[in-house]
Amino acid sequence: MRQGWASSTEMKVGLLILSALMLLVYASIRVTRYDPDLTDTYELTIRFDNVTGLAQGTAVRIAGIKVGEVAAIELVKGRAQVKVAVYEKFRLHSDALARIQSIGILGDKYIDLTLGSANQELLTQGDEIALVAPASDLDSLVSNLSQILTDVKVVTQSLRQSLGGEEGSAKVGRIVDNLDQITTDLKGTLAVTNEKIGPIMNNLEQFTGDL
Repeated sequence: MRQGWASSTEMKVGLLILSALMLLVYASIRVTRYDPDLTDTYELTIRFDNVTGLAQGTAVRIAGIKVGEVAAIELVKGRAQVKVAVYEKFRLHSDALARIQSIGILGDKYIDLTLGSANQELLTQGDEIALVAPASDLDSLVSNLSQILTDVKVVTQSLRQSLGGEEGSAKVGRIVDNLDQITTDLKGTLAVTNEKIGPIMNNLEQFTGDL
């Protein structure tokens, strides 16, 4: 009787320990977000002119969802050759597009991909993503804005030189006078035109009535 009770107690303890281990494994999976479909990867190559902000381990995303990460970055013939490891469950096609994007204006960089068209061939281990869009990084935006401001400054200086001083004031006055004269002439032309059109419309209405 005592031996049977001991066996029952050991079984209960064993079941309790097994349950605790299973709960621990489940909690670990939930915390680490382990997904068995996100273990196997295939490697693709992308060539960029500028990879400022990218590093090994940088996220690779499709529609904002992480589908892999940067495995290596090398300089090959003056261009950056980036190798990305993409999870096997995400299969890209030969017309997939790659670009470097930022999370916010000053956020971290990541590589944004598109899946491509379903009727195109699938990319496999070692293939290259040929379609690459230029990056719209902050440095380029600042450079373009600086060029625009420079052009505006040149135009402003030209106007200041042309219209500044007494001579410039006289030019502005002549321009205003010319506009006023043009407006007056236009009003006169419209009045004469209306006077001529009136009898023509009356004659046309009379002619239509006779018909």
